[in-house]
Amino acid sequence: MVDVRRAAAALLAGLTLTACASPEQLGEREARKQADDSADQLELDLGRGVRHFGGDARDVAGGEVIGLEDVELLSASGQVNLDEPALIDVRITGHVPAYSGSTGGDSWPETTIYRCYTFTLHSYDAVRDAGTSCTKDEPTQPSTPLPTSPPSTLLGEAEAAALRDVLTRFDYGPDITEALGSAMPPEASLDVEAVEGTIGVGIRTPDPTRDCLLGRRLANGEVEVWTPPAILVAPGEASCDGLTAAAGGAQRPPH
Repeated sequence: MVDVRRAAAALLAGLTLTACASPEQLGEREARKQADDSADQLELDLGRGVRHFGGDARDVAGGEVIGLEDVELLSASGQVNLDEPALIDVRITGHVPAYSGSTGGDSWPETTIYRCYTFTLHSYDAVRDAGTSCTKDEPTQPSTPLPTSPPSTLLGEAEAAALRDVLTRFDYGPDITEALGSAMPPEASLDVEAVEGTIGVGIRTPDPTRDCLLGRRLANGEVEVWTPPAILVAPGEASCDGLTAAAGGAQRPPH
């Protein structure tokens, strides 16, 4: 019964606050909610960026922040698992058009606000803070130059499809190497190895993306292609090469 009463009291307080809020306050509330929703999505994207680009905050920011609408990169510094935390600061614009509710309902004018967030990068994810109000011209003094464009060399669905096609059509290492030469980015390195009837292929891009694509053709003609988690092909772990691919390695994260 106590929990029900508390819930009812909280609902009543919320309704009272809404009823007392001015249209301008309601607009700010909706715009802030939009900014927080964008920050929630960016939190997921940055976590993916850590797993994809590695633990350097600048690389992750370049891959996941640059080019986003209504998100401005303020600073990026640090490396995951080192003494200095890996942090990314952004300013997100929250904007809602004017809204006129039904009789007695909420309404607000067109509203734009700015919210600043700090994201801390970890080995497998990113965590954001609650955010603060900030201005469009919030001063910033990043310790290092910020990335201005996303990494250019990536291995995506097109490259994975090309690798699968080549491994399906060819069963001889030199033929596979020749066929993949024109299907992959020129900056990517290619390693093909034959191990006891299985042909493994490792394709890797240079810094800062350090992207990796692995595939193999088994002796029975079955073809497998996968993108390994970045942590599994990081320095000191499995390699992004033909031997790893032939063994079917680096397919699943350790946790």
